[in-house]
Amino acid sequence: MIDIITPVIIDVIKWIIPHGFIELQNRIKQRPLREFYNNLGNPIYLVFPPRDMDNILPGTHIFDLMGAMELQDRLIPLGYAFERRRSNLISERDLQQGIISIGGPISNKISRSLLSTAERRYGIVYKFGGADNHTIVNTVENEPAYKPSFQRNRKNLVEVDYGIVTRIKNPYDLTKKHDAIIVAGSFGWGTQACLRVISDIDSLKYIMKKVKSRPPYFQAVCMTQVDEDGVPLTPELVKESIVEISG
Repeated sequence: MIDIITPVIIDVIKWIIPHGFIELQNRIKQRPLREFYNNLGNPIYLVFPPRDMDNILPGTHIFDLMGAMELQDRLIPLGYAFERRRSNLISERDLQQGIISIGGPISNKISRSLLSTAERRYGIVYKFGGADNHTIVNTVENEPAYKPSFQRNRKNLVEVDYGIVTRIKNPYDLTKKHDAIIVAGSFGWGTQACLRVISDIDSLKYIMKKVKSRPPYFQAVCMTQVDEDGVPLTPELVKESIVEISG
């Protein structure tokens, strides 16, 4: 009997050792995601604009949704759940949770409120301004910092788009347990770039290397090129833009 059982045990051990090692490797690899999303709670509340309200270039709201879906695909396997809310219908209770507000201050009133609070309390560096409110302005230097460019001879299609990621303590949460992340692009491509950056392990590792607070409270600019078919290419964290804020 022992002679029969022993080979089975050996086979089980042979299977467990490599598979257990792979699982350990995966957990180590995913650690920056878990560390970054600490203080967001579970479920995470995604807050969207009620509709596309951009008066300069309407129709790019779809990229907000695509970026959110990509973020969910990244985090759901780690055990995170999500709730979706519209910014004009979200309840006070839901606003007190960990939230990711998606879209800029023109279309999303929660993004507008959070960015206004962040500017008032913490003196944030980046906000939207310029003649059309689509340029990212450096408030310290009081000058435009990042402005979308349009493709030659095609004023309805962006060539390079930008967005801002801002993380602060959620001012709606009086318990101070939860954070708020605002991802806001000049247009939808910029918003999607921000969402892609905060789901990219290498980008998060770099942010947490530069920002010492845990969880990291910061602002950063993200960018993406857009091809002639309107498809965003690989997003990029603008590394020199990262600034730590007090939360």
